Amino acid sequence: VDLATTMASKAVVHIELLRGVFGNLYIVQNIRTAMPETMRELRVPKECTYNSFCDDFGPMNLASIFRFNKALAEELEISGSNKKILFRVEQGRRALANAVFLLGAYMLLEQKKRLEDVLSCFSWLDPSLVEGFRDATFAPVDFELTIADCWRGLARGLQIGWLQSANS
Repeated sequence: VDLATTMASKAVVHIELLRGVFGNLYIVQNIRTAMPETMRELRVPKECTYNSFCDDFGPMNLASIFRFNKALAEELEISGSNKKILFRVEQGRRALANAVFLLGAYMLLEQKKRLEDVLSCFSWLDPSLVEGFRDATFAPVDFELTIADCWRGLARGLQIGWLQSANS
């Protein structure tokens, strides 16, 4: 039985996004129901919330990335292979952009995935579902950073030794 069928049998009113990421981890957005017993819920920890200066919204800073990585690693350990983990994302393009960025950062830093593998894992993500990251101003945007741009920065930092996993 697949996850969508399981969720439907539990009287889910609305699912806007449900996508497998890796192993037993799924990213979900706009689910309006309690989680079935066979699943666990993960949200972006409050200490990982981006605090904007103007109309900016991310990407998350390194401290938030490491906090999220720790929370996800703990959840994966608790859940084992017995339960599916639903990474529940708040509504909106900005929330989804930050959530996807954090998952890719986890894959790069903790799972030691290659950048190409992370990009491939999220190839399903239509650019219209997320908003590009922008600078801290209310002025019109003259450039946007994509999630992939940010992952490339993390991968480059790893490559040249400026960055490493908190567990390294």
